[in-house]
Amino acid sequence: MRCPIALLFFVCACGSDPSPVAPRGPAGPADGGRARVLMVTATAGFRHDSISTAVASMRSLAASANEFTIVATEDLSVLTQPMLASYDVVMFALTSGELPLSVDQKAGLVNFVGGGHGFTGIHSATDTLYEWPEYERLVGAYFKEHPWTQQADVVVEDQLHPSTSGLGDRFSIREEFYTFRNNPRGRVQVLLRLDPSSVGSSGDYPLAWTHPSARGVCTTMRSDTFRRPGPTSDSYDSLRAQSGGPPGVEAGDNSNARCKVQNANTGFMEHHMVAL
Repeated sequence: MRCPIALLFFVCACGSDPSPVAPRGPAGPADGGRARVLMVTATAGFRHDSISTAVASMRSLAASANEFTIVATEDLSVLTQPMLASYDVVMFALTSGELPLSVDQKAGLVNFVGGGHGFTGIHSATDTLYEWPEYERLVGAYFKEHPWTQQADVVVEDQLHPSTSGLGDRFSIREEFYTFRNNPRGRVQVLLRLDPSSVGSSGDYPLAWTHPSARGVCTTMRSDTFRRPGPTSDSYDSLRAQSGGPPGVEAGDNSNARCKVQNANTGFMEHHMVAL
């Protein structure tokens, strides 16, 4: 079963005012047709021990697919407008805390997305930069707590989106499920939500989303994917869509960079770089 990787909320780039992240035009990959992805894993708060596995998994996927390149870094000095010009997608993967970004760096990231490039947030990217309001609009929502770490059911709300196509209407996965300070629904296009009955609860719990007017995806799901590397064939559509290429390629077809990462148990992996 394929599962959306980390659409982690940038796709949602929510916020009642979407203008800061509205793309001005498409941006296509320039590296021989391969999407150029900057994977940022810096932390200023809690640090997941799965970061090194996440980086290794994405590098392996990039090598096998040959449709995108990955530069993984903890060096925040690369987040400047001139340096970001070398990339098509910025991915915040398992970041946390108040990362020490300057005013110019923050403006550069907003301009990068506003210029039609992609942004993907994964898992604790929502536990990052609470003191920068623009970032909440970019990522979609801020982390509140993770009350359930268990096997549960995930409902696929949008089966037509490039990052969720082929997943069916629901799947089951063991996950550290996040809840958020503010429900992003209404500001973003929700792709996945938790079935609350599967954890003995009720309510509305979006897990992955995209922003309808920007090229970005956000997923709060981490799962054991980055702890126990599994197959990585499920992670392409989002990358290509975010980087400006055509979405909708079937699983196993590497002609489009469908950055989909799979999880060791269900083929999920945690990053759906779906169209920012």
